[in-house]
Amino acid sequence: MSASKACVIFGATGDLTFNKLLPALNHLVQLYPQSIDKVLLIGRQVKDLPAYLKLGEEKGLSQGDISLLLPKLEYVYMQAMDDHAYPSLARILQPFEARYFYLATPPAMYHVITEALSKHSLFIKGHPHHRIAYEKPFGENGSSAKVLNSLLLPLADASQLFRVDHYLAKGFLQDLLAIRKSYPNVNALLTAEHIAKVEVKAHETLGILSRGKFYDATGALQDMVQSHLLQTLALAVMPLPKNLTVQAIQQQKFQFFSSLEPQFDANQFSQYQGYLQEAYIQPDSLTETFVRLYFKSSLPTFKSINFIISTGKKLPEKKTEINIIFRQGGTLTLSLYPSYRFKIDETLKYSHLDEATLQELQMMHHRTMEYPEAYITIFKQFFSGDQSLFPSAEEQEIMWDLCDRIKAYPHIVTRYDGVIPLEVKHGLS
Repeated sequence: MSASKACVIFGATGDLTFNKLLPALNHLVQLYPQSIDKVLLIGRQVKDLPAYLKLGEEKGLSQGDISLLLPKLEYVYMQAMDDHAYPSLARILQPFEARYFYLATPPAMYHVITEALSKHSLFIKGHPHHRIAYEKPFGENGSSAKVLNSLLLPLADASQLFRVDHYLAKGFLQDLLAIRKSYPNVNALLTAEHIAKVEVKAHETLGILSRGKFYDATGALQDMVQSHLLQTLALAVMPLPKNLTVQAIQQQKFQFFSSLEPQFDANQFSQYQGYLQEAYIQPDSLTETFVRLYFKSSLPTFKSINFIISTGKKLPEKKTEINIIFRQGGTLTLSLYPSYRFKIDETLKYSHLDEATLQELQMMHHRTMEYPEAYITIFKQFFSGDQSLFPSAEEQEIMWDLCDRIKAYPHIVTRYDGVIPLEVKHGLS
């Protein structure tokens, strides 16, 4: 008989819980009815479940979004900072052997909550069915991420801690290493001998919408590059580990991130015209809404390859893609939006490549891929204890270190209006 299972969401009155977490859990219950027995919603904005559901409705949560989940929901009015509140929560959780805590709170709360859960034995270090997930961002910079890891690891085994990056749960990225392994001839091309540059693009047509307070304190670099797009780049090009185990993948990503050398003088920071008029934005803000970043790698395999990451708001076209540009002409594109697919341009189809490699490219070009919403996959892996979608402590720290160094280097923030900022001529492209 399986253990009774409870999922406890801290930050339950936040937009993320209403818009993503609860609908995803509902869908997971539809697919796997025994995946969870109880969902405890921890909050202090309202007093009880009817008021909570009314608040959710005001924020766009429909009854259909949680129809299967509704009998499992229980709202707990509680101040997470109040140590005296945890014994009551412990009594509610007493019947549940499997406990999955999901922290959708500011990073400053992560240690506070984890320590209280540990102190009151709601969460036990080493327990095979006790796990904690921490929503992105994990920390606010490199030093805070290091401190946070140092505070959490005495309270839990590394296998119990799940650092969420919903980008990694996008189905295409989840499968990318396995896909690369299934096309060995194409994968063998990912070296400096064949590749001139690799571009990762995440472009959006919308502005910051109602996220002014968050965005002005964060910017494109921390919002998208830290973790999301660095992880995307690693999965697309890093050397494949011999075995696709969680530990091997995490170690290979860490080695790749450690090899990256920012090309500081080439980097671009820009802000869209009208950003200063958005709600909650400081009138003299220099927060970037677009960045184009350049990297080299110290790994011999990648010597002379230019790695470029660009992301921004209010651009002409919404797209997320990885472009691998070959030295002798042609581009292989891995598209994540508007669809999951490989695109091979005509130049590459009729290039110098051998017949076996061209056949693999053709197979990739015609491959059809559809995947569930990212948070469904996150909860499925979280409940099963599979950490393959979750960056390790070492990965988070090295990614933060890269972004901190880039942000600290003196740079000018230019303005743009509805077009991608012109690329600076620096000899790297």
